[in-house]
Amino acid sequence: MKFEDELSERIAREADRRLLNAALEGLRNAKSPLLRSMADDLRSGRVSLSELARQPEVAASFETVVARYKRWHEGLSPKEREMLLTEAKHRVGAMRRRVADEYADEYADDEARPDGRAVRHGE
Repeated sequence: MKFEDELSERIAREADRRLLNAALEGLRNAKSPLLRSMADDLRSGRVSLSELARQPEVAASFETVVARYKRWHEGLSPKEREMLLTEAKHRVGAMRRRVADEYADEYADDEARPDGRAVRHGE
């Protein structure tokens, strides 16, 4: 895999991680103690999302939330759905640009190896 592809994947993963953490932080303010606990457990790494989904009480909460979301989403007009999708794409893109800028700053003073990969000073 080319360095640029690896870097692009790394940026995407980091942006996704940050977006997920922001969403989990929002869940910490949820009315449901179960959702707050779940968010804390996921953020701390004590449990994975797949492990949570196998717990009956969590699965039931997910089903309720997903059903509510589907009803809400189905009630949107096509234009509202498109606007929602556009906003989500904008947020993901903005986060990826922010991460890419941070990585660019991080590697700005690095030397490049002949294969194009960055070499951190002191390595």
